[in-house]
Amino acid sequence: MTRKKDKKLSKVFSAVLHPGEKLLWTGQPDVSVHFCTQDILLIPMALSSAAVMVTWMGGVAYAISASPDPVRIVAMIMFLIGIPMCAYSLFAVFGRFIYKAWNKSCLYYAITDKRAIILNKNGALQEVVLDQIASITLIPGMHKTGTIKFGNCSQELSRAELYANTGLDFLSVLGLNVFRPSFFDVPDVDKVYGIINELRGRELAAGVIESNSGSGTRTVTKSRSSAVSSSALRMAGKMRA
Repeated sequence: MTRKKDKKLSKVFSAVLHPGEKLLWTGQPDVSVHFCTQDILLIPMALSSAAVMVTWMGGVAYAISASPDPVRIVAMIMFLIGIPMCAYSLFAVFGRFIYKAWNKSCLYYAITDKRAIILNKNGALQEVVLDQIASITLIPGMHKTGTIKFGNCSQELSRAELYANTGLDFLSVLGLNVFRPSFFDVPDVDKVYGIINELRGRELAAGVIESNSGSGTRTVTKSRSSAVSSSALRMAGKMRA
């Protein structure tokens, strides 16, 4: 089953690979992981909002049934206003986890010898050139899963990323709608993180070769680069097995 899935994902990414680019790892988010660190804040907020809206709708419904006509009209208007607010509260408590699982099933991740790639079923693509990224953040999760985020996080991004991978991602359009490229809820995240770091080490070594061209350090640095590349390919082979 795993090999069939690997072949399927390899086929998915074959159309976006550059000439000569090698695919080292492919994967998808683990749809069985439902919670993230933001839920420590979001779950109490959603439950509080739902409780307020249930109280609101109950009070308004009573006012509609027990009040005279002028008050009843006002209560009916308040009831109509409360419907979308109540629907959002229920979505924040329950529905977002269903949406999150569906959204994760539409995401595909890949690591090549040059890039980290994120692709969805609609063909939208995000890519990170590994030798140009400033930093990589690993956020461990449960059962060997975890999240890998590429790049630094500014204050603006940190506010937007409150909703990333929560099922409330669409709320970011109300402010910033840019998230850092990320591999969310990756199985065996330590191995994937290791592959990325090995490849970044290789690219950094290649940069040293270029900057020191013509010097006596060239041969030694090149050997180091080859060793790192071989190590990354061996690790990728173990993951496929």
